[in-house]
Amino acid sequence: MEVKSIVSILDRDEVLDLESNEKTLSENEYQCEIDMELFSDSDQWELPGYILEELTSTVGQKINSISSEENWPEQITRGDSGIWDTCAWYQPIHFFAYDWGIYIREDCLIKLAKSISSYVDPGALRFLGTQLFSKSVLRAAFQAFYLHEHFHHKVESFGIRLHISQGLKSKYLPYKKNVYRPNLYSDLCLEEALANADSYRRLDEFSRKNPLPYQIKIAAKHYLKDTFKYDPPGYRMAQQYLSPSEFKHGVASLQCQINEGTLTFKQNHEDWFSASQMTHSLFNHRSNIYSVVNKGSHPILPAKVFPKSCSTGDMIKIYQNKGYQIVPGGKGSHVKLRNSRGETMILPGNRKELSIGVLNSALKSLGYSIGDLATIL
Repeated sequence: MEVKSIVSILDRDEVLDLESNEKTLSENEYQCEIDMELFSDSDQWELPGYILEELTSTVGQKINSISSEENWPEQITRGDSGIWDTCAWYQPIHFFAYDWGIYIREDCLIKLAKSISSYVDPGALRFLGTQLFSKSVLRAAFQAFYLHEHFHHKVESFGIRLHISQGLKSKYLPYKKNVYRPNLYSDLCLEEALANADSYRRLDEFSRKNPLPYQIKIAAKHYLKDTFKYDPPGYRMAQQYLSPSEFKHGVASLQCQINEGTLTFKQNHEDWFSASQMTHSLFNHRSNIYSVVNKGSHPILPAKVFPKSCSTGDMIKIYQNKGYQIVPGGKGSHVKLRNSRGETMILPGNRKELSIGVLNSALKSLGYSIGDLATIL
């Protein structure tokens, strides 16, 4: 299934909430789509010297810098949000349409990699060498953040499947309104506990083609397990869902909460054991993954190179040349276009530069690629 089909269904049933207050980039940041092929291949990209020095400076010291506020960037406060909400986040399709995806701040990624490095035996540095060691702890930190946020995508995927199978009525939006948001930063927030637990559990399986070196993987898992207790309420409850049985029961209970839209549910949660495939992600683990970099800085992760973007107005003209017209129904500042076959596109309004996700989806829907942009403007 393509995201265009999902957006069309949600738009048709009037369950897109494009003016929500969900997290997004600040004005001082920009996004880069991570090139997962290069990122998974340690021979194809290089880290700068200052990063190598930072990531190897704490090897074997076993510091818990994740619990020490002074070791994080100035804008990061543990307080209510914790690193799992401030350093990385998932933008749901329901709230962002073609801007959906997983976003991870690179400054936080370096800090987490440094903390994981402190759990690695110094012998691993001598064995792997500075460059491979540093890239490996950085990949471990990325996987920890990514897998947490990917669980949130699986939650939305489940909600979308319920919506499609039951028709018209959203399950995801009532769950977010009545269960997730009121209980966020409390120990009743099951989704965040399971997201943390899933990150810990899936480090073993993230990349079977290019797995983490054994010493790095073990250090990352030990680090995560040791520091869950420092996380905010809800997130810290991951400790209760680390075994296969505990996690299975937790996910089934969460499925009940989503299906019924209430914290306490009536259904026997074990019924969901027979429908475990419904929580699988709609898109693979290489889709819409972005690093977030401060303006004026260069990304350290390998990024896909795109030509300069275009404005909302430019994209509207491209669509109008293909027979689309602006129609009523765009929510807030968004613009809705439709052609004679009933195909629609929703664009964020008044953008000087469309995001990578929107640009790619909008052009793909017309049969173009991003590389065609310069010739069709």
